[in-house]
Amino acid sequence: MVSAMADERTHLVPQGVSEGMEVDRERWRRAHGEAESADDPEWSLEKVLEYVSKRTAWFHQVLFVLCVSAWLSDGMQPILASFLLLQLRDGWKLDEQQGAMIGSALFLGMLLGSTVWGIYADRKGRKATLYITVTIHTICSLCMSFTNSIGPLLFWQALVGFGVGGNLPVVYSYYVEFSAKEGRGFHLAMLASAWSVGEVFAAGISWMFMSSLGWRYVVRFTVVPGLLTYVLLPYLPETPHFLLVSGKKEEAFAVVKKMASFNGLSLPLSLEGLKPLPAEVTGEKGSVKELLSSPLMRQLTLLLWVMWFLGSVGLYGVIIFLPSYFQSKGITLFGGVYGAVFFSTLGNIPGIIAAAWILEQDWCGRKGAIAAFAIMCAFCTILMSGVSGSVSLLITVMLAKFFVYGMWAAMDAYTPEAYPTTLRSTGNASASAMSRLAGLLTPPVDVSLIKVDFNLALIVWAISFAVVGMCAWNLPIETQGNDLKDRVEEEEVEDENMQFFERHSSAYSGPGSY
Repeated sequence: MVSAMADERTHLVPQGVSEGMEVDRERWRRAHGEAESADDPEWSLEKVLEYVSKRTAWFHQVLFVLCVSAWLSDGMQPILASFLLLQLRDGWKLDEQQGAMIGSALFLGMLLGSTVWGIYADRKGRKATLYITVTIHTICSLCMSFTNSIGPLLFWQALVGFGVGGNLPVVYSYYVEFSAKEGRGFHLAMLASAWSVGEVFAAGISWMFMSSLGWRYVVRFTVVPGLLTYVLLPYLPETPHFLLVSGKKEEAFAVVKKMASFNGLSLPLSLEGLKPLPAEVTGEKGSVKELLSSPLMRQLTLLLWVMWFLGSVGLYGVIIFLPSYFQSKGITLFGGVYGAVFFSTLGNIPGIIAAAWILEQDWCGRKGAIAAFAIMCAFCTILMSGVSGSVSLLITVMLAKFFVYGMWAAMDAYTPEAYPTTLRSTGNASASAMSRLAGLLTPPVDVSLIKVDFNLALIVWAISFAVVGMCAWNLPIETQGNDLKDRVEEEEVEDENMQFFERHSSAYSGPGSY
């Protein structure tokens, strides 16, 4: 009996393992699914990623740091625009509409950048696109810091937006396509913390240096996190999903083999063991018309467009006009407006952590998490209109930001998961473009609303959040616990949604329940 068990264990050890390399047998068996030996013919890419992806893997830690450094630059820009508005409105004697154009120029650039770079990334690759977007942001931010009038500043501000606008669709596609489904939602949501850390970083350096050194040095400081991209990106490859849909099976296999080696594992299969994709999957990539080509894709895309647009109406309203809101309320905590804005960001990270945990729970799922956080966003935004006193104001804003950033962490995780590999960056970019369009329209519209009554703007933001919650319930795809798709078929999606429903039901069943 013992001998037979020993023989079975020997049979299950993958062949060709180098001495000193760890083979995680349990992970290997689970990744291989129904197959019981390394001699069985083919693994899908998702099964290979399940094998090589450990939550503590070195490869994914380096990948996460890279994506955070690139994503930070996007998070810094909206709040930096709000501080520039306060500084230049008095220093350059700008009227209200000229001041609002600082934010509008940024979001116009982001709108164009997200569209262009999302399509480019689906056609040419994630890694090359990331190099380009970070370089544009770095150079144009430095150029903007030397301007002396509103015209050149708006020009360079728009180009900064053009660069960082491509970061979201590229960074999320780059990260998700190296990830296995186990824990993927948690890590994607935590990646959203980079946006919040960028906001905290921009608020912190503005609080410390805006009065003493001026806005020019603050703008120059914002390029520092992105420079880490140039250090790490040369050591990381193109994603295996992108290579496989591009018909480059050998290169995709080399990438997953490198991932395994990086993590101290040996890949227990050969090139022939990696399952190729059907020929029709390796066709045109980055096609915008494909986003609306079928009833399923059309429902998914249109709902995401509405959610990203209205979610951004609320988000950018709160971020860009928060200094003005505190100023209108006469807040005195922590030295005034800059200090209060900085401490209000302390609600961001806890909200993201809460969303990251909830995304992995069967009783909620991705869609439920988005809906719940969005409804709470609406409630807290309405609450902001009725509070007074510095402490109450700050606590209410921190609570609102907790749910706003939790909602966005869930949306950021869901969107790249829902689209197939051939459309992942394009679909994510199209949703991001709706966000940038909202950012473009929000400043001038909100300026007009605030001139009438600040509470009127708060009501508009609250309604926007509530509609996001309603749309989330009607999304056609639940992505929790499912493999990334290289193409989407409606019958397959219906089966996976039913499987999620069954897991969701069992999460409520106690011992002995049927």
